[in-house]
Amino acid sequence: YYNAGWTYSTFSAGIAKINGLWYWCNYAPPASGIFRFKDSDIYATSSAAAAAKIPYAVVLTSLKFTSFAIDEDRSKLYVWNISTTTAGIEEYPLPAADSTVTVGKTTASVRMDAKPVNTTADERVYVKQMSIDSRNGRVYFGFRADEGDVWSTAGNGHTGIVYYDPETQKCQNYGETSDEILGVTINPTLSKLF
Repeated sequence: YYNAGWTYSTFSAGIAKINGLWYWCNYAPPASGIFRFKDSDIYATSSAAAAAKIPYAVVLTSLKFTSFAIDEDRSKLYVWNISTTTAGIEEYPLPAADSTVTVGKTTASVRMDAKPVNTTADERVYVKQMSIDSRNGRVYFGFRADEGDVWSTAGNGHTGIVYYDPETQKCQNYGETSDEILGVTINPTLSKLF
């Protein structure tokens, strides 16, 4: 994919492997999207890679987003959209390997404005990591509300750990913390650590 969609400094929005298929997000217009490939699509030489075709259709081409998460059990794809008019978490159907999904085909979305952290246009942070609770499908992420954020100013929540509930298609805070969190992960083994 290098020089065929990806360019220097564009590998910053996440990677996942589901059923032997890699999903690697490129956030650098004009070639933004989630690129998909198998281990067999990784070549040892640049000439072999240059001769090869892109093995799978790119998902969500042209969407500006900084992170994604995949819920394989529920066939959902979640992205953090950073477009100025539609920023926030978006839910899409997870496309099969032989198909794709396009921008605007969301099944749900919650408008939220996260702090960019960095002021360099294409290196802003916003929300960088999302984790899915396999028990209920909730999508957890660290949210830092930007000034004028429509979600928090409407009284829906605040800076801290937030989760998106696919049942209600709404976001709400987890706990009372108001820390400016960059990442969150979920222990798949139930425990009583806290």
